[in-house]
Amino acid sequence: MSEIPYNFYRYKQLPIFTEKTIPKWLLTSHNTKIGVYGKINVLEWKLKYFYLKNEAWEIEKEVFVEAGDYIVSEPQKWHKIEAIWETKIFIDFYEKKDEKITNLEKDFFKTFPEYAPHFEVYKLLEMIENKENKKALDLGSGLGRNSLLLAKAWLKVHSFDKNLEWLLQTKTKAQKNNLDLEIFQKDLNKDLILENYDVIISTVALQFLEKDSATTLLKSAIEKTNIWWYNLIIVPILSDDLVCKIDFPNLRTYEEYLEFYKDWEIIFSDDMIWKFHRTDERWKKIPARFATIIARKNKN
Repeated sequence: MSEIPYNFYRYKQLPIFTEKTIPKWLLTSHNTKIGVYGKINVLEWKLKYFYLKNEAWEIEKEVFVEAGDYIVSEPQKWHKIEAIWETKIFIDFYEKKDEKITNLEKDFFKTFPEYAPHFEVYKLLEMIENKENKKALDLGSGLGRNSLLLAKAWLKVHSFDKNLEWLLQTKTKAQKNNLDLEIFQKDLNKDLILENYDVIISTVALQFLEKDSATTLLKSAIEKTNIWWYNLIIVPILSDDLVCKIDFPNLRTYEEYLEFYKDWEIIFSDDMIWKFHRTDERWKKIPARFATIIARKNKN
């Protein structure tokens, strides 16, 4: 089965379709445009996918895609699909990454081949021209993949997390590579941000906090971000069309998260479907909608 090349990123996602709402063009012979990969993800039941030899519907082969799995359509390859029972799907589209971001990824991977930071952190770094001596905070840094990337990009990084073992691992890797990174064991349900930063990020961490604590922490991040600088958050959300199956203490809507940044310039935002590393009873990764927001503070 084809896979998405490493130097491509997801730039678009279609709505969730059922067997009743799948557009007719998906059920007939079609292809993606030059340089674009399509990824059809099956949420429920199954889907039949037809590889076509040409536009005239001549079938090369057909396969079934089960719930929890996906299939990739290569650029300009003819294909069509068929819904099986009460199927539910969504489709992602991928195009080639900006060369600057690809170069950042390659450089980071040479030093830390075991880590895969979030693409949005690369995207944020690509926006920042002068990174030297600028301060960044990673809220809920976990194993440190994004903290190390920020430090590798010449930012002075503070990593906050409750897990001391993970923090010490991050510190060891930073010291080994002469990176400007400090660690702080913090309980984000209680501890606020006490100093100013140029960049504050929180990637897939806010959902673990109590809702009131998450609200207070986000307001603290907004207050302590320097004027003309950035916040990035990635967090699972409440959604009518896809219920988050993990019972996190802090789940709110995409619109609620955007409201925190109503007085900021929104550089990028979406509420696409992603998958957790956590799996369900069938050993399939659990999907949910996530809010992703990159915002720039334009007034105090």
